[in-house]
Amino acid sequence: MITSAPATAGRPAAAAVSHQPHELELDPQPLRWVVLPAILGVATFLRFLSLPDRGIFDSDQGRDFLVLRAMLVDGVWPLLGPPASVGGVHHGAAYYYLLAPLAWASGLDPTVVAMLFATAGVGAVFLVWWLAGSIAGPTAGLVAGIVYALSPTAIAASLTNWNPNLIGLTATLPLAAAWKDWSTRRTRWGAVEIGRAHV
Repeated sequence: MITSAPATAGRPAAAAVSHQPHELELDPQPLRWVVLPAILGVATFLRFLSLPDRGIFDSDQGRDFLVLRAMLVDGVWPLLGPPASVGGVHHGAAYYYLLAPLAWASGLDPTVVAMLFATAGVGAVFLVWWLAGSIAGPTAGLVAGIVYALSPTAIAASLTNWNPNLIGLTATLPLAAAWKDWSTRRTRWGAVEIGRAHV
């Protein structure tokens, strides 16, 4: 005669068996912090490699550096930023004030100022990784970070002093701040979104 095992603690015998998680299951958290420095390392290498030779200094850069020279040498502080492609429309002047400290420290060296754009490009890679990972999970963050780190367009935008080339960072930063506010139901990052509008 076949009998079932006795019930334990008032539960049926079949319920006495518990399913334990696999002890060898990998924790994705440590792996994430190994892969991220590798992605940022590659992004930094591709953006800073031979920066003086790969950067472009054209009419737009000459105009901006004349404005910076007027600020630092003649004390003429601009109220308008670089002109937009639409006639009579200008971007915000915060762009010039962002470049001014590096221009002053380097003696108006375009290569040193270009390092700001290369650094902003690396920062954009981190934000793309974080934002995609926060919204869609670690795999999405990994793929997005790698794609943006290796993107020829994103790399080219990190090599030249030109106000549109900051769009990778200045667009991703307020988006990340908005996502952080929405996901945590708080509004402490709203200042970042407002500050980006002035740049």
